[in-house]
Amino acid sequence: MDSDPTSDVRRVLKQKKPLCIFLISDWIPARYAVTFLTFLGVFIVYALRANLSVTLVAMLNNTALETNETISKECPVVHSLNDSSYHYEKDGEFVWDENIQGLVLGAFFYGFCITQLPGGILADVFNAKWIFGGGIFLTAVLSLLTPVASRHSVEALIVLRVLEGLGEGVSFPSLFSLLSHWSPTQERSTLTAITTSGADLGMVVTLPVSALLCEYGFDGGWPSVFYVFGSCGVIWFLFWSILVTNTPESHPRISEEELIYIQQNRQTVSSPLHQQAIPWRAILTSGPVWAVALTKCCVSWGFYTLFTELPNYFKRVLHSPIKRNGFENSAIYLAHTVSFVAFGVIADCIRARSQLKITHIRKLFETTGNRRDLQRDKGLLLTGLCFVAVPVLRCNHISILSVLILNMVFLALTAGGDSPVPLDLAPAYAGVVMGIVNTVSSFPGIFAPTVAGALTEHAETIEHWGIVFYLSGGICMVGAIIFVLFGSSDLQPWAVPLDIADDTQPIVYEQNNVNLPDI
Repeated sequence: MDSDPTSDVRRVLKQKKPLCIFLISDWIPARYAVTFLTFLGVFIVYALRANLSVTLVAMLNNTALETNETISKECPVVHSLNDSSYHYEKDGEFVWDENIQGLVLGAFFYGFCITQLPGGILADVFNAKWIFGGGIFLTAVLSLLTPVASRHSVEALIVLRVLEGLGEGVSFPSLFSLLSHWSPTQERSTLTAITTSGADLGMVVTLPVSALLCEYGFDGGWPSVFYVFGSCGVIWFLFWSILVTNTPESHPRISEEELIYIQQNRQTVSSPLHQQAIPWRAILTSGPVWAVALTKCCVSWGFYTLFTELPNYFKRVLHSPIKRNGFENSAIYLAHTVSFVAFGVIADCIRARSQLKITHIRKLFETTGNRRDLQRDKGLLLTGLCFVAVPVLRCNHISILSVLILNMVFLALTAGGDSPVPLDLAPAYAGVVMGIVNTVSSFPGIFAPTVAGALTEHAETIEHWGIVFYLSGGICMVGAIIFVLFGSSDLQPWAVPLDIADDTQPIVYEQNNVNLPDI
């Protein structure tokens, strides 16, 4: 239905909403505008998280570290007079061994684990918009302080990274709570894939840009990384505050058709959950909730191993200079970004056009095969085999990069697998469920870099790094087996809000009679 522009402007002035909200939503549906801004928010989340992985390489005094014989001599250093990326790189300011590096990289996840569940509860009970945006804003401000903390002491840097983790810990639980209001079931995989693909794109952009800033940036190079991305986070928060609302019902420009479409197809309502008790016992004893939590924990081990350790592996074993290092890591996550969105769309298409149950579709994508017999489902091995292949290829740089790219493509199948499951199981309590799931799946962020640091301390050889990759591959396979045996995407009986008597007939609000909550 076309609307009168004059009446639209009058309604903006009457509700005292910014005109820019109306101008944007005239071009695209409101749910897609919200999806785009949440995508940018997740982009910022991972930009602020990932920049240290590459920047740490430039922060270290490699000459001093080499005197401790921590650098592998097994792979040859290939020099090219025509390739400036192989020229001598300046040393950084800090002499931190592998154990200290592991502590610095893992410190973020100590805070990240703590605020997952509180963030989900606050998002479900109060306002997911401000929990999501506020967490990112806090992390962005702390990122601006990273150079000062680093130069003060390694202890100060570790404390600051823990605080950043506290800020970002609320991000994904509150994001899923927000999506539970905005995403129709027919588009759940697609919208989830688009928003969460911001994580990969954040790394695609952050890794090479960080590498370039380390070499050409101001204040010694590496500090500029934290200044640039921290500033981007603050700017994003300003747009988020103005343009996004917590629910479709509170959006000042959503069309009546879109509002009714979302309400009829989202399996939840926008009434505040503080009016009803959260079914804690049912959630904490739910087999499907723990199945997806353990699955994501296993997959996260492999992901966080690459996320935190791959730049270091490329630098110290394959001797990849920092500029090339950043672009190689970027290529790996670009493959995951494109594949993740594509598989999310494919999953929704299969759901719309086939008679398969949603649980079967999730397991189909999680295991990359449709056989129910695990012994015949070779797809379970693909991601794990890619990890195993890395040390087998030894110094074959191009082959290793190709295998890691392929690994990320296989990992992206989770877009139609475990990624949307918290929304499938309990859309009304998506923030709480995602808080539990993400708490469990965040522990690898603490332990994966610590274990890698311990295994490679003063012995950064192909053999010792091989143990790191073998371990990651094995854990990923275990996660896939857990999901195919115990996972489910069926709407749980305890997840139906008390004010919905029949979840097959969702409540429909007439737009003119909706009691609009505050933004």
